[in-house]
Amino acid sequence: MQTHTSNSNRLDVIGSNSKSDQEIFHSTLKRWGEKLGYYSMVAAVPAVLASTLPAAPAAEAENPKTTIPGRGERLSEKLNLTVSKRALLKRQSEFRLPHQNSSFAVVPTAGGVDDCPGWVIPGGNYTVAAPFTVSGDTTGANNTVNSLAGYYYFFGDYGASGPDHVYSFVLTSVGPNAQIEVTTTSGTYKPLIYVLYKGDTYGECPAGTGNFQANWMNVTDSRSTAGSNTARIDISWYPVNVPFFLFVDSLAADNAGSGPYKVEMRDVTVAPVRPCANANPIDCYETFVRQQYLDFFDREPDAVGFQNWINTLASCPNGGYGEFAFPQSDRVHVSSSFVQSHEFQDRGYWLLRFGYVGLNRSIGAVRSSLTYGEFIPGLQQIGGQNSPAQEEAAKVVYTNAFVQRPDFLALFPNSMSNSQYVDALESNAGVALPNKAVLITALDTAAMTRAQVLRAIVESQVVFDKYIIPSFVDMEYKGYLRRDPDTIGYQNWVNTLTADPSNYRHMVFGFIYSTEYRSRFGAP
Repeated sequence: MQTHTSNSNRLDVIGSNSKSDQEIFHSTLKRWGEKLGYYSMVAAVPAVLASTLPAAPAAEAENPKTTIPGRGERLSEKLNLTVSKRALLKRQSEFRLPHQNSSFAVVPTAGGVDDCPGWVIPGGNYTVAAPFTVSGDTTGANNTVNSLAGYYYFFGDYGASGPDHVYSFVLTSVGPNAQIEVTTTSGTYKPLIYVLYKGDTYGECPAGTGNFQANWMNVTDSRSTAGSNTARIDISWYPVNVPFFLFVDSLAADNAGSGPYKVEMRDVTVAPVRPCANANPIDCYETFVRQQYLDFFDREPDAVGFQNWINTLASCPNGGYGEFAFPQSDRVHVSSSFVQSHEFQDRGYWLLRFGYVGLNRSIGAVRSSLTYGEFIPGLQQIGGQNSPAQEEAAKVVYTNAFVQRPDFLALFPNSMSNSQYVDALESNAGVALPNKAVLITALDTAAMTRAQVLRAIVESQVVFDKYIIPSFVDMEYKGYLRRDPDTIGYQNWVNTLTADPSNYRHMVFGFIYSTEYRSRFGAP
């Protein structure tokens, strides 16, 4: 993902050109974090603190460039939601639907496989037909294990001096065909694979490099078979509930000692990630990441995306806490990425746009959309575990039902002519439709229904761009706090982001460290 950087020349929370209020807000939050560890902050805070606290310098920011609304960039671009950014986000964060998991080979997060305890294989049931699959490349990796103790009829040590990668897992059940297989597309790489176990006598996954290990379960070297670059080990006899560590290695650091590979593990059930031992579970990586899926996607995580996000947080210093110290890997980065994902834009934001186009609501002086009580059933209807085909069918049902709502018909009665209907939708949405004449003609010729025209407007680029900021703010309340926005907080955050969309890190930061959010899971 792209790194989000702060802006030292932000507009303040009421949209003026003064910098002091924003700087006060920024520095005060950081001081609270240093003193209290967490932020106990209501969502309406941006306009409350501004006039009461001493000013702080703007030197904490990283990027001095200022962006002003209405000068060339669309709001979606200012929120880093350009097509290229979204494509990059989708590739790197693995936001995929559950049914897509088996068709992709995962690439582990850089650095997560190079040292013990390695990359954690996600919990799940992996069958012969749908094995767990992960890909990597040992070129340039560390040599964590240099040799293995020899037993039985072999009076010497097994060499393992090539660069290696590590994967950790715990089995809860094994089938008769339980197996780990490592293959390579390289014409030269000859993988050596072995599994270490965590035991009281021989230790566990070793720290550092150049280690000698005796706690191995199996060792298989593809060099033992002429012309082979595949290594397999039988794990059907492995005990359950024991920590294991799979090493993808090579006998020597020669021209056959490293390269690309693919791991497949089949006919096993892998234990889920460890339970959280923290006083407040939201402080644990696994709980925090899972909650983003539940709050913004209304579904359980897919194994690949879940582990990639855990690895992102695990690589972040200080547990991912803070606002600007590590914006490429912290909790703000992880959480805000869910709202920026394709999945949310095509589901959650899709729903909210119906409220902006087809209803006439506001919170204070700011336009609003569906209530929390309307939004959640809609998300459950079109989102969750739906496949793309199921999602599309659900969207058709939702759209057809929406045009029959009494509050919609009160604004757009059936007595309207087709041109009046399109005019009224355009006016209510507050946009200029570039294809307005086409939509009217489609209604006149019965090529489209009124429900289909409504959906076409909802899915138009002009509507997407116009409401991306109020929807982003709205979802902070619906996602994190599970309620509708309060008037002051909603207005202030919309004004803040409209003045400078790069302030979204302030907003996300304020919500995920608020007492109200943290109290959902335990003591704040």
